[in-house]
Amino acid sequence: MRTLNMIVLCAALMIMLTGCGGYFNKVEKNKVMVKKISEEQVTEEISYGDTLSLGTVNTLSINAVNKYFDKKFKEDDVKIDIRVVDQQNLRYLFENVEYGAAPQPEGNKSIVFDTQAMLKEVPSGLFYVDLGSVADFPSQYEYKYEYDLVLSAKDGKVLQIKEQINPQQVGIRQEKQQMNTREVIFTRESIEEVIDNGTRFVKEELGLTTVQPLSGKEMIRWNGSVVELFFKDEQNESVIASVFVDTHTNKIVGFNRGLMAVLSFFSY
Repeated sequence: MRTLNMIVLCAALMIMLTGCGGYFNKVEKNKVMVKKISEEQVTEEISYGDTLSLGTVNTLSINAVNKYFDKKFKEDDVKIDIRVVDQQNLRYLFENVEYGAAPQPEGNKSIVFDTQAMLKEVPSGLFYVDLGSVADFPSQYEYKYEYDLVLSAKDGKVLQIKEQINPQQVGIRQEKQQMNTREVIFTRESIEEVIDNGTRFVKEELGLTTVQPLSGKEMIRWNGSVVELFFKDEQNESVIASVFVDTHTNKIVGFNRGLMAVLSFFSY
């Protein structure tokens, strides 16, 4: 499930539990901070408050996809949709996670996080970005985004990037796994290889050297053939990263770090 959708689901649950509305400030296509912008403006140096300009967000998103997925996109090659979550709404979300109003996975009592420290990482909130190749868009009215990104609105740090998963393809893969391939693909050896690959990526690509995979059921979440592996800090037991791995190819297809890893962990 896409992280954006998971947060929306969390928000819906919180609204039902608390009666509060307006927690998630989803900005419609081509709007940022509820201010209308045109297709031409999205690449210009327009900013709102203490945030990066839209042009910078555009460039950073393209650079991140090129880096982590070995692409060579230029601005004219892609179509981008931007949404924003401000810090006030992030605070509301974290407080509900911390005090039990949001869904939490079984056995998570050993996992700790510091709400204030998380919020200090993103003083200006987050930009959610959907990015896709123009060549893959059936028409100007149909959008086929291929990558999800979340960037810090203040400094552009990439907190999440991943390939979007086609739900139909997930269903096909799940059916095949259930029928005749699960015992072949998901042996102990193959899982260990996936874990080793994910651990190496977190340490080498994200620079998080003092990590280890979570243990037991907390460590892995499945979405078809793609698994999300969670990692914690060896010293303070906090979730600091997760990596998405396609078990068919053993390739890394995305990651979360910092507060996005925490939100992903507590949003299942």
